[in-house]
Amino acid sequence: MSNVVPVHPPQPLLAGYLRVGHDGHRRLPHMLSVGRLKYKRFVIDAAYIDSQTDLLKSLQAAGGKNKNNAVMAI
Repeated sequence: MSNVVPVHPPQPLLAGYLRVGHDGHRRLPHMLSVGRLKYKRFVIDAAYIDSQTDLLKSLQAAGGKNKNNAVMAI
């Protein structure tokens, strides 16, 4: 199949968002510390933001200065 010419170039993968639930602040810091958290963008429910402040600080610290990392409150 060496004579096949792609019509369209491959598209980059879509960015994944992880929606943090009401108890996500209990599990995610451990996953972040052992390097098993592959997401770089998070959606936080604003109703639970008071209990997830430590998680938000950890995510922001882990993200560093990378502008592709994002945390969004809904």
